[in-house]
Amino acid sequence: MTSRIMKIVGRSQRATLLLVILIATVLMVGSISIVVHKSKTSATRKINYSDLYKIAEIGSAASVIIENDSLTVKSTDGSVFQATVAGDSFRQGVVELFRKNGVPIEFSSMQPSLAETLFTYSIPVIVCLLLGFIGWRVYATVNGRGGNFSLMDHSGKQNVTFADVAGVDEATAEFLRARESFRPV
Repeated sequence: MTSRIMKIVGRSQRATLLLVILIATVLMVGSISIVVHKSKTSATRKINYSDLYKIAEIGSAASVIIENDSLTVKSTDGSVFQATVAGDSFRQGVVELFRKNGVPIEFSSMQPSLAETLFTYSIPVIVCLLLGFIGWRVYATVNGRGGNFSLMDHSGKQNVTFADVAGVDEATAEFLRARESFRPV
């Protein structure tokens, strides 16, 4: 049982080309949408540990998100700050100051989502399959299967007449030399 895609591809090279263009377009749109989505994050200002400690003491933070060594602080006026705190003791001290001031603290994982992981690992697989498909179609077309190129008629015999090779000098000479083999037996 042949699949629907193979039936469509077998019919014409135009359908194959459209299928390749469709797959390439889907990959491009997906890649562009991921890049746009990641770039829409709000503008964060990098600050050092001393500035982070001042914000924690004053209590001007609305929320804190901790991702590994990175602390992202959203202030009450809407501005976003990001600081890197490498030591656990330093990070714990700042987190305690935020907690004493009643600032909600959220711990976030740096793990990518399942959709991002699947998309990231599927791109090379899809590209390899696409290149294999294109190679297969080129091979099939060159060998006379699947294209309009045919040396034989429907019965499997080659019908060559003198009129077919009349304009080609080498073919005419060969035809005249071996015309005995072209006659029916």
